Amino acid sequence: HTHTRTHTHTHAHTHTHTHTHHHHHHHTHTRGNSHTYNEQLKQELAEVDQRRRHAKSMLKSEREEVEKLKKEKAERDDLIKRMSVRMVDAGCLPSSIAEQVADIVK
Repeated sequence: HTHTRTHTHTHAHTHTHTHTHHHHHHHTHTRGNSHTYNEQLKQELAEVDQRRRHAKSMLKSEREEVEKLKKEKAERDDLIKRMSVRMVDAGCLPSSIAEQVADIVK
């Protein structure tokens, strides 16, 4: 503490400080002792970590989902092309329409 501050002032200062500090503890945790605080902190960190891991695995599965959809689309487009070619060969479909279909699925 600086020498200019009076004892009472310092006292008042520490009092408000502890009060706000205590309030903060009380607000976030049931008990204001450091042990509980550390436990709480550990728990919060673990939760954050878990969420992060969850988000990562979500992203991973989402990416896999997208890849799967891409593959399925490619297979479907391929099927449509082959079908339209077969239909043209069978004379069921004018080749111009088959070309349009090929353009659509390109």
